Amino acid sequence: MNGAHFTLLLAVIGPQTTIILISNTMNRVFILVLCIFAFLVTACKDKADNQPVDLKKEEQALLAMHMADRKAHFETDANALFENSLDTIIWVGNAQIIHISKADAIKRFEENFSGATYAKWDNLDEPILRISDDGTLAWIITKLEVKRTKKDGSGEEVPEGFIYAGIMTYKKVGRRWLKEANVSTFELLDE
Repeated sequence: MNGAHFTLLLAVIGPQTTIILISNTMNRVFILVLCIFAFLVTACKDKADNQPVDLKKEEQALLAMHMADRKAHFETDANALFENSLDTIIWVGNAQIIHISKADAIKRFEENFSGATYAKWDNLDEPILRISDDGTLAWIITKLEVKRTKKDGSGEEVPEGFIYAGIMTYKKVGRRWLKEANVSTFELLDE
């Protein structure tokens, strides 16, 4: 560096810290402009984070996810079913609480979907949806009628039907809603 002197400048912008080396021979006005820029970026980011939540827009996004779950069942696509999930999902049912990785959840549903054909996965009641005031948490309560056939060990298609009632909770990460927890109840239908 030919004996030049440098000043270490730390610009803190939100959760990131940028380290900038500035030569002492550079114009001090540049340093002042850089500091003002860093302040403005931080101020604008904070202002954007505090914008009111468009609850209608968020509600539409969550209901679209619910309908994507329906499509994933008809297509027996476990990857699509968990595309928008946290890395660890909490399942509650049958008097158990299970923390399961996204990969294991996909594997379970690949097994569940294997040999299955869905004829029905329909809302019996309008989904009940709530979003926190700050737009970071949400839940949807649904009651569905599900009818499908699934091949047994001999390859014969066996009809299955049940009523599902449950709640799916969501967490906003960045700009995406991700599934966080599910509480499920089932009532078998006579076929």
